[in-house]
Amino acid sequence: MHLTRRRLQLGLGWLWLLDGCLSLQGSLLGKSFVTAVLEPTLAHQPAIVAAPLRTAIELVAPHAALAGLAIALVQLGLGLGLVVARDTRRWLALSIGWALVVWWIGEGLGGLLTGATLLSGAPGAALLYALIAAAAWPRRGRQEHVPPSPFAVAAWSVLWIVNGVAQVLADRSSTNPIASTAQMGQVGAPSWIAAVDQRLGTIHGDALGTMLIVLEVAVAIWGLVPGGPRTLSALVGSGLAVVAWVFFQGMGALTSGLATDPNTGPLMLLLAGAVVAARPATGALTEAIGRRRERRAPVGAHVLLGVHRGERSSSIPAQTK
Repeated sequence: MHLTRRRLQLGLGWLWLLDGCLSLQGSLLGKSFVTAVLEPTLAHQPAIVAAPLRTAIELVAPHAALAGLAIALVQLGLGLGLVVARDTRRWLALSIGWALVVWWIGEGLGGLLTGATLLSGAPGAALLYALIAAAAWPRRGRQEHVPPSPFAVAAWSVLWIVNGVAQVLADRSSTNPIASTAQMGQVGAPSWIAAVDQRLGTIHGDALGTMLIVLEVAVAIWGLVPGGPRTLSALVGSGLAVVAWVFFQGMGALTSGLATDPNTGPLMLLLAGAVVAARPATGALTEAIGRRRERRAPVGAHVLLGVHRGERSSSIPAQTK
C-alpha cells in the first residue's frame, strides 16, 4: 500500500485520537498530571524552558482536572478533524501549532537541552507530530494519490543528525548513558520489558554507544540519497526507533496510567513511511515549474505544449480518412 498525503493525515489523526484518549485516564485528571507529567520536565531545564513551564504549572495546579480534560478535548478535536474533514489544512495548521507548544512547555524541547537521546525519547513526540503534519500538508485538488512532501526527507535526515549529536554529548557527560537509560526505562514498563532493561542496565556501553552514533549518522546520510539508500535509511532508522521504544522507553509506558502519548516509536515509523513514499524534490520542482509555465503561456501555446508532450488536445479534432 502506497503512503499518500491523505493516508499520512489519517495516521496522524488516529495518533491524536490516541493521545486524547490517554489524556482522559483517571490518573491524569488530577494532581498526577502536575506531579508526574509536568514537574519532572523541569529538572535541569534552562530558563527558556523552565520559566514558561513554571507558569503553566502555577496555572494548571489549582484546576488540574479541568486542564487535563481541556487538553484531551483539544487532541480529540485535532484527531477527528484530520480523520473526517475534507479540507485538512486548518487541522494540520492547528496540529503544528499545538504540537510545538506541547514540545516547548510540556516536553521541555524533548529533553534535548538536558541530555536526552534517541533511546530516551528525543527529540520528543510532539515535535514529530509537527513534522509529520508539515509532510502531510495538502496540495490543491484531491490527495488520494499525492505522495508525501519532500520535506519528510529533509526532516528525517536532520532528526538523525540531531540524534547522533545528542548521543555524542550524552557519552561525554555520562560514564554509561545507555545503561542508565535502560534503568530508567524500567519505570512503568511491562514486566518482561523491565526484566530486559535490568539486564541492559548492567552492560558497559562505550562500544555500543559508538556504534549507535555511527548508525544514526549513516541513517541521516542514506536518507538523502534516493532509491535503495533511502529505503535502507528508513528500515535501519525504523529498527533503531522500535528498539529504543520497546526496550528503553517501555513502549511509551502505555500501561502505566500516566502516558500522555505513545512516545516517539510509532511516530518515527510513520515518518519513515513518508520518507520512502515522498516525491523526489527535483520531480516536484520540475512539475511545479511546468504548471507555472502553462499558466503563463498564451492560449495557443497550450496546444503546442500538449503536442510536445505527445498528448491529444481536445481543441484539435481527430483526423479522419
